Amino acid sequence: MWLSFYEAADLKMGSKKKKAASVFIRLVSAAGTGFFYVKKKNPRKIQEKLEFRKFDPRVNRHVLFTEAKMNAPFTVRLVSEFK
Repeated sequence: MWLSFYEAADLKMGSKKKKAASVFIRLVSAAGTGFFYVKKKNPRKIQEKLEFRKFDPRVNRHVLFTEAKMNAPFTVRLVSEFK
């Protein structure tokens, strides 16, 4: 079995996968409609909870959206994966 240069270097260095710097968070509407946005956040740079004033289509106006944890792991899928 032949290894490429990069695979051999990984074995030699004993490197492991790094932990992702950014995580997905949920921005939940303060209007109580259940509408939410998903956003990426780097917790190493920003420790406080995010708050944005964004549009909530269920009440047809701009309201405050506050950060909440994601219920399940969120993965981004490419459009090509759905074909």
